[in-house]
Amino acid sequence: MNVVDMMARLAMIAHNGLNGNGPFKLYPQVRQGSDKSKTYVFISYARSDAAEVANLLQRRLEGYRILRKLVGEGVPLPESKYLRRVFVDTEDLSVSSESFLAQLRHELDDAEYLIVLCSKAAARSDSFVHKEIEYFTKKKDRDNAARILPIALDGVGDDAVPEELREIVKKRNIVLWDRGWPSQGRLGKAHLHSAFFKVLEFLLGVDAGVLNNRYWITWRRKIVRAVCVGAAVMLALVAALTHDVINQIHRVKFEKQVFPLSIDYSYMEAFAAPLIAQNRGTNCIIIAAMPKDFKELENKPWQKKEAIKRDLESLGWEWEDKELQIPNWQRPLVTAMIRPSGRDILEMNVYVDVVSQLSAIKKVLDYLTAENNPFHSADEKEELAHYYVEKFEEELIKLLNENPAISDCSWKFKFVTDKDELKKAIDDISTGKVLNK
Repeated sequence: MNVVDMMARLAMIAHNGLNGNGPFKLYPQVRQGSDKSKTYVFISYARSDAAEVANLLQRRLEGYRILRKLVGEGVPLPESKYLRRVFVDTEDLSVSSESFLAQLRHELDDAEYLIVLCSKAAARSDSFVHKEIEYFTKKKDRDNAARILPIALDGVGDDAVPEELREIVKKRNIVLWDRGWPSQGRLGKAHLHSAFFKVLEFLLGVDAGVLNNRYWITWRRKIVRAVCVGAAVMLALVAALTHDVINQIHRVKFEKQVFPLSIDYSYMEAFAAPLIAQNRGTNCIIIAAMPKDFKELENKPWQKKEAIKRDLESLGWEWEDKELQIPNWQRPLVTAMIRPSGRDILEMNVYVDVVSQLSAIKKVLDYLTAENNPFHSADEKEELAHYYVEKFEEELIKLLNENPAISDCSWKFKFVTDKDELKKAIDDISTGKVLNK
């Protein structure tokens, strides 16, 4: 084992000691009842079938540190620097109780938000969840319905959503949370990660993508601290260990692996996989428009979209904006379908998408090279951006191939950066070559 590998292993051990619960846990364990401050979030649930999710969500929320400068204007925040308190009732209650317990009434009076875990048990008429929703909705002089977040554990059917929330579910997006995710390995953990940031987006008024990027930056800092602890141990075994070695470890291990992967997960879940599944039984071809260079990351996605429209028109192809209804989605999936002018390609559906998620690369690189946060020099921006874009293509195809939800679908991705690459992709599609690759 060489020095670099030994350092990486010691860093993992040290980080495990710092967090006390595995090498890559961002959310610390919080003792229930340890914080006596005012309730910020009240989690309403049926104890018979949702206790595990309620406790997990409480731990993660109370372990999340708020970066106040990111929070949307007018969003109420707790007094703590963390999302605390999150109240989870531990008693079994029913509608037959003689009175609405004073403690719950007090916690609901204080709560800024009500999270409802929608399950089949919660939707039953004898569930105490109905009482909690009714009391929260009527309390205080404000629109409390807008401060209720339903989380669907058993789908969005009437048998799994309390009656009081069915209109809310119809009017806006809700969070889908599958209790089987933790057992699904890498992909399941990614789904759980994405759902948690959707909850944070609702509470803090900050886009989930921004919070996700902040997560990976925070993760990196924790690993850097862990590497430093490992270095202190290593100094007893070796004569010297330079800063360049540490920098090489955390850059290669985390920047060039974890960050591009986080963007891929977001793009796969929010666009690619649902679109491919919607075309099950038909060949699905997706032309993904990528940035040509680092400067193009600064352009707005619509600028790239308009340029592609013009290029397609010059190649004799028509553009049609589409809104596809995806099962269990409250809003349609917005995309664009293209076809040769005056005729259809019967054996395939062809879509074009400008990969706007990659704009996050520039934002993160700007953050890492800011004057007060000099992780990298400004000269490295273009090199890292080029690497991240290439890694995005490689990891996206790998994740889609591993996704069991679309394993029976026929699909191809064509990545293009300019008109010449777009013309070649169109030629391959027109001649059927793309289906044989």
